[in-house]
Amino acid sequence: MKSSPGLDSCSPLRLRLFRWRQWLAEAHAGKSVLSIADQAVVSGTNFVTSVLIGRVCGKEQLGVYALALTVVLFARGLQQQVIFAPYMVYCHRRRGLALRAYSGSIWVHNAALALLTLLAMAGMTVASLLGWGPGELRSAMPSMLLIGAFYLLRDFVRQTALARMEMIAVTAIDVTVATVQIGGLLLLAWLGELTVARALLMVGAGCLV
Repeated sequence: MKSSPGLDSCSPLRLRLFRWRQWLAEAHAGKSVLSIADQAVVSGTNFVTSVLIGRVCGKEQLGVYALALTVVLFARGLQQQVIFAPYMVYCHRRRGLALRAYSGSIWVHNAALALLTLLAMAGMTVASLLGWGPGELRSAMPSMLLIGAFYLLRDFVRQTALARMEMIAVTAIDVTVATVQIGGLLLLAWLGELTVARALLMVGAGCLV
């Protein structure tokens, strides 16, 4: 058999560079596949959760679930714009101690946002229990108060891994959340105990794991 004349005529340095580019291309393709698979897991988890609540609890309770979750999603939107958008840019410009110090400051900012979110949810929960606001949310707000910090913590870990292109870690997080969340909802539905409040607690359990 004859070797490729193109590769045989290359210098060792050029050959190494060629193999390095080939390895980078394969690694990039692998991360792209993982990214698509991860997005499918996240979207599938949200879809199955909505279907289960709508089927078992009814359309009205599905609306209550969506309305209650909007509070946490609003806080997550702030988290992504204020904390993660700058982090995804500046984390690649730092190395060593500078990167660790910057990552530590991000943890502090996230903890402050989580605390503010919990205080806001606590106020909304008290107001709801006193009869202010939509009555349908009264039973769901205590559950939202419990899961809010877990939801933001899960998203913090996920987004920091995503910023560093650690797609295996991101996918592992989302698969674990999907398994716990959907498995718990299916168990509650089978036992006839599925409610909006318990569904929200199961979302929090998935984030905590």
